[in-house]
Amino acid sequence: MHFKLKRAKLWRGLDGPPSGGGRAESVILFFLCGGASHIDTWDMKPEAPVEYRGLFSPIETTAPGVRLCEHLPLLAKQAHHLAVVNSVSGSVNTNDHHAGYYYQLTGHVPDATFLSLGNDRRPYSNDWPFIGSVVGERAPRRSPLPGAITLPHKPSKAPYTRPGQFAARLGVEFDPLSVNGNVEDR
Repeated sequence: MHFKLKRAKLWRGLDGPPSGGGRAESVILFFLCGGASHIDTWDMKPEAPVEYRGLFSPIETTAPGVRLCEHLPLLAKQAHHLAVVNSVSGSVNTNDHHAGYYYQLTGHVPDATFLSLGNDRRPYSNDWPFIGSVVGERAPRRSPLPGAITLPHKPSKAPYTRPGQFAARLGVEFDPLSVNGNVEDR
């Protein structure tokens, strides 16, 4: 993925970049399949023309320079714990979700088959792997749990199984464990 972070802006309000620090033992990736728009939650764009911004107002948070939607006041109180990236960019222009999922979950630009097949593009064994699968394959094993877990379900169902959510060329042994559940099924 292409992240364009400006160092000066990133450390604004701090005494500089953190010194030392530890190593993460695990990572949780929240990949929201649908839901609220970024302009109504994380990236309000209040200075943009009316036709390009959402209906809601931004509020200040506990993180310098970070503003969130007025409907997220509890999250705003915890914002100093977040790493909000509002600058992901890319060259994906296929007008379908398959290519976008693939790009975001693998970090690789979709190949020409995404343009020619659109939502009919299925996962291939030689696709680039899901970032969670890469971490699971590379990270030292600390528990008997799989290296990557997807829940509450796979982010699409047949016949529209989206590429980018599997280990692909790493091998099926690094596919995320898919946990399917529903609180109503208790």
